[in-house]
Amino acid sequence: MSTTQRSKSMNAFFDGYINSRTTVQEFVKQYENALQHKTKKETQADFTSLNTTLACSSQSLIERQFQKHYTHAKFTETQSEFRGKINCFVDGIVVEDNSSLYKVMEDFIHNEIREERAFMVTFQRDTMDVNCSCLLFEIRGIICRHCVCVLAQERVTEVPAKYILTRWCKNVHKKHRYIRATYNNKEKDPHIERYDNLMKSFGNIAEIACESVHMTQLLVDNFSSFINKHGLQISPSPYVDNNSHIQEEHLYDSNIGHDVDTTTNTIQIQSPKFVKRKGRPKTRRLKSTIERIKRKKPSTKGINQTSIDIGVSNYVINFYRY
Repeated sequence: MSTTQRSKSMNAFFDGYINSRTTVQEFVKQYENALQHKTKKETQADFTSLNTTLACSSQSLIERQFQKHYTHAKFTETQSEFRGKINCFVDGIVVEDNSSLYKVMEDFIHNEIREERAFMVTFQRDTMDVNCSCLLFEIRGIICRHCVCVLAQERVTEVPAKYILTRWCKNVHKKHRYIRATYNNKEKDPHIERYDNLMKSFGNIAEIACESVHMTQLLVDNFSSFINKHGLQISPSPYVDNNSHIQEEHLYDSNIGHDVDTTTNTIQIQSPKFVKRKGRPKTRRLKSTIERIKRKKPSTKGINQTSIDIGVSNYVINFYRY
């Protein structure tokens, strides 16, 4: 394996299973063992999250909301932000109609010296949206302590559902567990065989129904009625209307540079922006005497170029001789 692939996550994944003397044949077997061990740990963690409860660190109803939905691992990360709220205080506020701009100061200790840092938090009263200049939620998907401080100032007792990400909820079924692997079989995991049979049946039905708009809509309606009749809870899927067009969101993404033609509903991909390359960085490697002589540009004023080449050759020969 090349050195560029020895990332931190890869070393943690194979820690205790392979070493520098592992052969390729042993690597394949150890990879299966590592994957099986990781799957078993995920199953145990999910079982613990569903059957036990971590205590809240405060009396906040918002923290209890995250406690109800998140797994133990993600709730522990969110809980640290509620504890850090004690070091934050509101230093100023600007109110405009239904929005408010807060200046939140956070105290922290750096080199045994108390320092302060300012963050700007925007709060929308009509939608309960809160945004912070630290961008912790946009980067890690965790509501920051500055937003928690503003929500407490606004007497908010429940955050919108978009701040509770589905990927970290304890009641989410992980779809990768239904994929057949070498370490599981039909006897140990009978639900994998049932999943494969259902996917084959659904695939055959989808091939027939997609040929007609009426059959597609009829199949979607029957699935919806079946789900409602038996009280099943599944993840939301794109809505199919009578014109068999899938309603998509965010038809224009300014970061990617896609333009949408509203007449034909087609995306036109533009060329990426040209960025000037920085080039090879300058090196500070120590050069040998021969390299310095070859790279040095001799002056040709009044000197024959042939004599210069002969002199350099004689110097190189004497250098290797001694």
